Amino acid sequence: MKQFLLGMGTVVVLGLLLVLALTVGGYAPITAVPAESGWWRNLVHSAYESALARRAQGVSRPQGWNDAARARAGASAFDDMCASCHTPPGHAVSVQVQGMNPAPPRLDELLHRRTPAEAFYVLRHGVRMTGMPAFGPTHSDGTLWELVAFLEAARDLDTMGYRKMVAAGRGLTGDDGHDHSHGPGGGRQSGADGPRRDDGHDHDHDHDHDHDHGEDDKASGGHHGDMGAGGDGGEPSSHAQAMQAAAMLPASELGPAQVSDALFAALAAGDAERVRQLLHPQVLIFEQGGQETGWEEYSAHHLAADMAFAAKASARRAFRQVWQQSDTAVVATRSDVESQSQSESSSYRSTETLLLREGPQGWRVTHIHWSSRAMEN
Repeated sequence: MKQFLLGMGTVVVLGLLLVLALTVGGYAPITAVPAESGWWRNLVHSAYESALARRAQGVSRPQGWNDAARARAGASAFDDMCASCHTPPGHAVSVQVQGMNPAPPRLDELLHRRTPAEAFYVLRHGVRMTGMPAFGPTHSDGTLWELVAFLEAARDLDTMGYRKMVAAGRGLTGDDGHDHSHGPGGGRQSGADGPRRDDGHDHDHDHDHDHDHGEDDKASGGHHGDMGAGGDGGEPSSHAQAMQAAAMLPASELGPAQVSDALFAALAAGDAERVRQLLHPQVLIFEQGGQETGWEEYSAHHLAADMAFAAKASARRAFRQVWQQSDTAVVATRSDVESQSQSESSSYRSTETLLLREGPQGWRVTHIHWSSRAMEN
């Protein structure tokens, strides 16, 4: 018995020494890499799953929590609040996610991991020491149930389905702090009640007609950028042909002005990878008073809505000037845009200013400024 008590005392002392070494001595593992051993990760994860299942038993679902309108509103909220960590279909894994431990589950993983009650509990209370915030102090339960409704509705969504659902949600939920108004083919409508957002969900998309360019593509204050399909300064006969020609060329072979056409063509085609190739990783985007910095932020938030809009907008390029000096260029474009939402037809003038730098991979957009105003009848 004496030896047993001595052994137990030794274990306790060693345990206390280990705790002191970790806490006071500075030996505690605090870095995200390298990852912890498998057995420890499984132990912690099992404890978390059991605790969450027990606590979620007290969550009651409100009536109509998963109706279609809530799900669409939740899609917009997810894109704003969650997409940068819980990677949606068609999105690249963000830099911050690649360095997180534990790594947050992708959207498609998240859909099959939680019951509605568990998802609501996590959204409301967060998860300690994981990077998952508690949205309960900052958001209403109604908004959180919209997110849960989206998770339920998104089980079978592919890339395009996700984009369409987010775009539809933005139309339902109103202003998200950014108006989507694009130079070659985007815009903003104004009516009797003042400006209102139009993400282009019901617009006709038609680039099959020829337009006269007038002063289009004239350069001022510098060297003219490559405007033609072959990059030799020749001008295609229409805006549609210009975009088609730019879309066919590798990003590394585009001139500054062709990048503008290629960017809108990629947005209209829903080609996120092509858009990424044309933008600098730290691109700065100004739009109707809003700002997004870097490809990661843009792709996680408004890229989907921009593609949904561009796919259905009809634009005619009215004017362009290109300033180029050495490895820097500015492309300024003005377009006349027509859109139709349900039975309402609107026309407005949209402007786009691109700042580009030339590097080893060709011209890349470092700054975008999009703006528009309604055209008088």
